[in-house]
Amino acid sequence: MNTKKLLQGLLTLAFISNSGISYGQTNKVSSASPIKARYQCYRLLISGNQVADDLYILSENQYKTMNKTGAYSYNPKSKTLSFSSGPLAVTEKWVGVYTGKGERTPAGGKTISAFIEIRRLSDVNAGNLRVLQQCNCVN
Repeated sequence: MNTKKLLQGLLTLAFISNSGISYGQTNKVSSASPIKARYQCYRLLISGNQVADDLYILSENQYKTMNKTGAYSYNPKSKTLSFSSGPLAVTEKWVGVYTGKGERTPAGGKTISAFIEIRRLSDVNAGNLRVLQQCNCVN
């Protein structure tokens, strides 16, 4: 196994385990849109988690971060937010992977509160576990 992928996966699991998520057997997928709320974001680094700008889901198609707004669309089947404008619409094609309150993560872990993982689309499509930022719903 690739050492880099293994390390990225371990960092993701370590963050999740410190977030109060426990592991289960089934995966519940919701068609609900992300909760309109403030999400406190952290960059996941080998040296430790670093606070990043908050992410606000303002409506079913608008978000705000870094004091700028942008547009997104939500795909309930893949549970991804595609950012079409604003600060998260970068050339690397970032997406948000949403897990709602009480749902189970793709790995089968049950969440306590809603969160959005900011990831590269290429990593999501390849099945890589790399997470650029973890954004936890705080209200």
